[in-house]
Amino acid sequence: MRRRTGVLVVCVVAGLASPRSARAQTGSFELGTSLLNVLVEKPEFSSSAQTVLATGGSVITLPNPSVYVALFARPRLAIEPQLGLFVVSDRLSTDTVASISGQVDYFTRSTAVDSPYVFGTAGALLESGAGITPTFIGGGGGYRHRAGDRLVFRVDARLDHVTDGRGTILGLAVSLGGVFGR
Repeated sequence: MRRRTGVLVVCVVAGLASPRSARAQTGSFELGTSLLNVLVEKPEFSSSAQTVLATGGSVITLPNPSVYVALFARPRLAIEPQLGLFVVSDRLSTDTVASISGQVDYFTRSTAVDSPYVFGTAGALLESGAGITPTFIGGGGGYRHRAGDRLVFRVDARLDHVTDGRGTILGLAVSLGGVFGR
């Protein structure tokens, strides 16, 4: 069952980033990165929660993107392939954690102006040497502020459920992006 879920997540993400999806684009896209993340993780089989504060894309093993590309399919709709990567290396070993996901955003106004938005997301966590691939599904809402023609700030809150005993994660994030292709 876990293998099927992982394969399904990879297929959904690949489909969202495929050339067929790109044909529906309006010609512009937003490329961005996380600036600050605050996460509260409640593992499934634990009575306590842990809080993580991270700057940049340094969220370890959690489903928050380090880098995203918002492909604008419609004036109020964006499809976002997302990638998070964390590598720790010393002279004895290297540990790698990658988060790959797809997100669909619906903006209550237009992507051309400041707008609240809601989103749904699904993805997988790939950990070197872990032997398992936890998947996650979630959603949330946020606000996207346009600072001029190209600069974008996002603030969002998300709730994700992660498989393999990881439990539930509540996250708050601030991101910075740029709009290209106009």
